[in-house]
Amino acid sequence: AAILILGLIGYNAAGAAMPLSDAVLLRTTKGRRILTFGLARAVWSSAFILANLVGGALISTFGADVIIHLLTGGGLALMLAALLLPEETRAEGPERITLSRSLTEGIGLFRDAPFRNMMIATVLVQAAHGYYYNFSSLTWIAQGLEAHVGALWATGVLAEVILLAFAARLFRGWSPFAILTLAIGGALVRWTVIGFAPPLPILYGLQTLHALTFAATFYATMVYVGAALPEEKVPVAVSLNASLGFGPALALTGVLSGFVYDRLIAISPIAASMGYWAMVPVILIAAGFLIAARRGERQRAEAVVTAPAPVS
Repeated sequence: AAILILGLIGYNAAGAAMPLSDAVLLRTTKGRRILTFGLARAVWSSAFILANLVGGALISTFGADVIIHLLTGGGLALMLAALLLPEETRAEGPERITLSRSLTEGIGLFRDAPFRNMMIATVLVQAAHGYYYNFSSLTWIAQGLEAHVGALWATGVLAEVILLAFAARLFRGWSPFAILTLAIGGALVRWTVIGFAPPLPILYGLQTLHALTFAATFYATMVYVGAALPEEKVPVAVSLNASLGFGPALALTGVLSGFVYDRLIAISPIAASMGYWAMVPVILIAAGFLIAARRGERQRAEAVVTAPAPVS
């Protein structure tokens, strides 16, 4: 019981730290040519790969109990890094921000239809990873690909790192709507083709699409939030998006994936791959919200242009 309680506290604390770190990155890298947000986030993803490799080696050498020391040390390092952040990373605003104020601001942001539709679209694209996050490894193992599970996951994260590192150049001049459109196209291809249990070389190729389904979606979200909102509201918006995308939305697709996997794996390991097709409708719904967001922003821009000039 104690381990469960501490685990929940630690997991939720880490979940809160991630969007806040994104907000700090977005603020401190704004306007920079070399240290762009994408490059900074690519370093973050590279650390994820390194932690998996080093953590796996340490667990193999010292046993599973070393996880407690790794998590504790990582948490202390993160806390120290937060204390050493320069003053310029702090957004101007009231000295005390209450929970009720944060909730009020978050709900207020969602009253804006284009913003709400864009956030829902990005949340759904991320939530469509539900079957992949929960059952890809089990599916591949059942198909006799256990020797490639780690490499397949690493391929996806590596593709994510490369895209984020060059995102500022690749997407220069792109609107966040165009970036998310590309991500949705990549998601439709990825989850449709992988459902056919393709040969291993094609499977590796599909894993590179993680650069679009996750990284491009994430980048589009940050670009949109940074451009659409004043700086003091960015942390609330980023936290709200992360809470929805990696909270209830991903939980729902995860539960759905569990029911789908149970029924398909009972048929055959190859049939289990068809579970990815359950994520395709989620992507199509996301596309509908993206179209609505884009139309709303276009109408708002046209209204501003055609508005009569104030009488002096």
